[in-house]
Amino acid sequence: MYHHPSPPSLNILTQCVVGYDQGVMSNLLTTENFGAKFPRIYTNQDIKGWIVSVLQLGAWFGALCNGPIAQKFSRRYSMMIAVVLFCFGSSLQAGAQNENYIFAGRFFAGMAIGALSHVVPMYQSEIAPPEIRGSLVSLQQFAITIGIFVAFW
Repeated sequence: MYHHPSPPSLNILTQCVVGYDQGVMSNLLTTENFGAKFPRIYTNQDIKGWIVSVLQLGAWFGALCNGPIAQKFSRRYSMMIAVVLFCFGSSLQAGAQNENYIFAGRFFAGMAIGALSHVVPMYQSEIAPPEIRGSLVSLQQFAITIGIFVAFW
């Protein structure tokens, strides 16, 4: 028998990923080891800004494209696709040999974050009891903050 995952836990996990990714990159951009490997990013404020911003651009694109995907393949499979996409983007960032890998990884991770930010609240509203639907919206921002906290800890 299939049981739906708990809507609050699903929300917390997906939004913690968003916060964690933001927190890790903000810490990483200031470390000397990162500066030794990627001196152009470390010293150029414009490039640093683009490294941070490309995640948001990917999130916009991912949220935009996810509607038809979720409609055609289902909310669950859309979330699974986004998780695979996030793993791919994270792998590109973790194994980056030059700044192009970081930009691509940030964009792919952003696409996944945008897709998850789009589909998870929709999926929750379909499976959550009416009594807790409103509180799940505020839980989303709290989970992002928890992810950032964990990244800085």
